[in-house]
Amino acid sequence: MGEGRWGWVAGRTVAIAIAGTIGLAGVLAPRTAEAAIPGTVAVVELEDARGGLAPDARARLSTHLRSLLGQTGVTVIAVAGAGPALKAVAPAALVTSLVVVGRRFVLVAEMRDLETQAVLAQARGEVDVPEGVSPERRLRAALTDITAQLRGEIPQGQLRPVPPGDDDPEAPEAPVEPEPPQPPDEPTPIEPEPAAKNRYAFQPGLFARAARFTGLMQLSLVTNEADEHYGPLQLAGWRNTAGTFVGALQLSLRQNKIDQEFYGLTQVSLFDNDARGFTGLIQLAPRNDVENLTGVGQIGLLNMVGEGASGSDARYAGVVQAGLVNVHHRDVYTVAQVGLGNLGGRANMTAGVSIGAASLFPDGDFTGGLQAGAVSLTGRDFSGLVQVGALAGTMRTFSGVLQLGVVSYVGNNLYRELFGISVDNSENEREDFRGLAQAGVVSLTDDDFRGVLQVGALGNLVGRDAFALAQVAPGNFIDKGFYGLTQVGAVNIVDGFAGLFQVGIVSYAGRDLYGSQLGAVNLARHANGVQIGVVNVTDRLRGLQLGLLNISSEGGLPVTGIANLGF
Repeated sequence: MGEGRWGWVAGRTVAIAIAGTIGLAGVLAPRTAEAAIPGTVAVVELEDARGGLAPDARARLSTHLRSLLGQTGVTVIAVAGAGPALKAVAPAALVTSLVVVGRRFVLVAEMRDLETQAVLAQARGEVDVPEGVSPERRLRAALTDITAQLRGEIPQGQLRPVPPGDDDPEAPEAPVEPEPPQPPDEPTPIEPEPAAKNRYAFQPGLFARAARFTGLMQLSLVTNEADEHYGPLQLAGWRNTAGTFVGALQLSLRQNKIDQEFYGLTQVSLFDNDARGFTGLIQLAPRNDVENLTGVGQIGLLNMVGEGASGSDARYAGVVQAGLVNVHHRDVYTVAQVGLGNLGGRANMTAGVSIGAASLFPDGDFTGGLQAGAVSLTGRDFSGLVQVGALAGTMRTFSGVLQLGVVSYVGNNLYRELFGISVDNSENEREDFRGLAQAGVVSLTDDDFRGVLQVGALGNLVGRDAFALAQVAPGNFIDKGFYGLTQVGAVNIVDGFAGLFQVGIVSYAGRDLYGSQLGAVNLARHANGVQIGVVNVTDRLRGLQLGLLNISSEGGLPVTGIANLGF
């Protein structure tokens, strides 16, 4: 719901900013809205982005707004969410947002046709609330005028004066005892810093400060500050800050900082950029921090995503994230992530490529094309094309084309047994390889291998069953069964073999052999097929043994040379 409402408000504020660059008078001149309100309207709860009101006050104001609109003959439907589901309850929706800047409360309302997305009516107003006056009382009066603006009864932006005495500050109670005499040498009170004013068109200075800037540019030799900035440029020799920025470019030497949202093209700094939300082209600085980025990318030495404690659905969505180190605590969606180190905690990575000396997502998933690094590790599932590294590993399931490394590993038993690393297996139902090939000096899969080829320069290990065209290594070990074409190695050890050939110096099937064993020494508990070697041994023979020494406890002759046939 938040993204839908703020999308509407952001669209309006962008329009105001652009109008300010062409001619300020066109922005500030009041205008009367067309009264085009349909018979049924879904009224969304009042949005308070900065928490200027207590939740119960916001709820009462939302109810009051619905009552005001209902008194005009409109059928009002109260809703607590926004999005496509609104179409099912009403043809139009009213979204009203509140932004608090000091003691100033800014209301923006927009009535939108949910089928065509056309804007039917708009209203806005600014309310200054003196000290001691209840904001809720002033805002109730303002909502009456907001409703009148939507109906076209008064010009847009106009709020009628509050009747005298309607919300005057309450007089303090008389003291029970007389006040003590004042000390003779009362220190002179320090004058408070004057509140920032609204600025328009162009604001130059050494230290430029505005509550709200609307216009072309804030230009300062040192710092620019604005609670809200609506304009193309904010340029400073040292630092730019804004609560909300709607424009094109923030440029400074030291830092660009956005406390709320950035809607624009670029943040550029020689030191660092910081934004809670960024919607634009690029963040460019040695250090870039963002809670939620939607744009082309981040380019810097250190790129951070979602480090804050925001409860929003924070993420990075862009084309490229390039840095010496890329760190993300929230999900990342990008075409390319390039860095010496790409590090994620519980964050998921969706990328065309993630390339770095280290590409680590210890508690997340990788989905995409290529994950490459000296260490390429995914703590949960890998779903992509290729994973490459000296260590290429995923702790849950590998689903892809190729896993290639010095050590290629699917599972986590090795980390726990050899290094004592504590791994939570409560969500790990299976630790399977599903793909084309797993290749390495050592290739390991804790559960099932389901692929075409498993290759190891030293050895292959499968913790359960292997379903493969071929398994090739000096040593092949499968805890359960091999189902496929061939197993080739100096030593092959499997509980059950069902295939065409098991070829090795020593081949062992601890349970059943269905197929052929070819090697110097062939051992099978139940041989159903052919054993060809120097020594062939089985407890039960249902087939043919060819070798210098053939031993069968059941079926055929107990001990023979050359050949032994059992049924």
